[in-house]
Amino acid sequence: MKPGVKTSEFYVVTMLPVVIAGLVYSGIIPESDTDMIVSLAKDVIAGVVALFSIVSYILSRSHLKREILKSSETTNNLKTSQEDSKQLSELG
Repeated sequence: MKPGVKTSEFYVVTMLPVVIAGLVYSGIIPESDTDMIVSLAKDVIAGVVALFSIVSYILSRSHLKREILKSSETTNNLKTSQEDSKQLSELG
């Protein structure tokens, strides 16, 4: 299991609210804009999660297709070798 600081939950659930609160407390973000910033942060996080899901799916499908292609190439090479051997034995 990963240490807590190496998980996305740590940053989303713990650090993001702390950073936003720190920016509001320091006056960098006006208190009136807090709801907008939190809403924006949630939208960005949702987009990143969706993007991560899509990329993960594409990579897993690509890997699977590569494995299938390798398997079919191996099978085709084996068949070709067997056919070549048969033809050589017929000639000799």
